[in-house]
Amino acid sequence: MHSESEDLKVVIERNVPVPMRDGVILRADVYRPDCGGPYPVLVQRTHYGRRGAFDRFVRAGYIVVSQNVRGVYGSEGEYENFRQLNTHLGEDGYDTIEWAARLPGSNGRVGTFGTSQPAILQWLLAANCPPSLVAMSACSCPSRLTQIELAQGTLLPIRLWGSTVILPDIRRMANRPGVHKNWEAQKLWSEGESEKWINWLPWLELPREVFEDYTELIKHQIMNPHQDTLKLDELCKNISVPNLNVVGWYDHANDDMLLFRTMVREAKTEVARKSSRIIIGPWGHGPTSRRVGKIDFGSDAEVDMYAIRIRWFDYWLKGKQNGIDKDAPVRIFVIGDNKWRDE
Repeated sequence: MHSESEDLKVVIERNVPVPMRDGVILRADVYRPDCGGPYPVLVQRTHYGRRGAFDRFVRAGYIVVSQNVRGVYGSEGEYENFRQLNTHLGEDGYDTIEWAARLPGSNGRVGTFGTSQPAILQWLLAANCPPSLVAMSACSCPSRLTQIELAQGTLLPIRLWGSTVILPDIRRMANRPGVHKNWEAQKLWSEGESEKWINWLPWLELPREVFEDYTELIKHQIMNPHQDTLKLDELCKNISVPNLNVVGWYDHANDDMLLFRTMVREAKTEVARKSSRIIIGPWGHGPTSRRVGKIDFGSDAEVDMYAIRIRWFDYWLKGKQNGIDKDAPVRIFVIGDNKWRDE
């Protein structure tokens, strides 16, 4: 097996068809080393554009699959949101993992990675127990819908996310009127749309021409708060693989501690219960840099997410004895002392 090396070059296959059990074709980009193998496979499923900076994973000796869910960025089918009941998100994830395990050059061992929405998709697929899935790294992940849209103290980030990241491509795929490109939507948002839609009241009258199907989904959520369609913590009892979670104290979607505690108590297998890990740093949603806003927590606060994930997957997918099994289950950055502590 290769360690992270400049010797491995990246070969990219675009728009690769991935068939689902009901005949729908999803689209993926496959990044692979130009020689050697067989290699483990890392899978990211996403609602966002599937292009990314995966070179370091490839140079570390991995095949990477970045795939779009139904209804966006070239994938067939009707777009489904985790707010809906009875979606294909979990079973599509299962089918994708087993497809990835059979790729040419694969050694049959698959891990998943991703932050935020791609993290939610990992939990949904892992609960379906695809046999080729060995480990996951789902980070910055809410466990309940109420934590990301109805939580007090936030700026309702789901409206920004829906308006500027997801809805433009849904309109484009469906040939609906309105903005079709993310950059155009982001420009509108920054030029005044943000104040208008963040402060819009009452929520039940959010205009459909702006938020598309999200309008009905949000209305249903408000009128039926007991029908939370996410409840990721309740899926832990079905999950058989360990998870590495990296999250920030200032993350608006920070419910990862609940998910970690529930995994430790209730996961389906002993390895998932005893080997899951969580790292909590002084970060916001996603980036793991030394600064949050105007606050600088020092150089120790900044971590290399690629290196952390490569070490994790090297242990589980390649069998490297790199000390992951000896790490403390919880590692936190203590605000004020600005030092890391293992627990």
